[in-house]
Amino acid sequence: MITLTWVLGHAGIEGNKKADSAAKLGVSPCTSAPNRFWFYLKSNLERKVDEWINATKTNYWVRSPGLRQSKRLSSLSRINIRVLIGVLTGHCPLLYHLNKMGLEEITE
Repeated sequence: MITLTWVLGHAGIEGNKKADSAAKLGVSPCTSAPNRFWFYLKSNLERKVDEWINATKTNYWVRSPGLRQSKRLSSLSRINIRVLIGVLTGHCPLLYHLNKMGLEEITE
């Protein structure tokens, strides 16, 4: 049978010093392998690769001589881009089209 007893400090109980030194050894930084190899964790490697890919794409996009229209549109808000693309493609609820569908009336 095993009995557990709380011992206050180092009260001279046999085995207490051994248990204390073993506990200290278990939490010391030099024996903790994950602390030394944090860089190689899968999540950290994935994050580093994603950062590199995004930086490479951004650098390529900024340095490209073309893409004038895309670069000009990138300063607009998402809503304004939606309206502009809708007008350019004809997929925008303009009064003319709403009138043809019978949803609105043109009054002059």
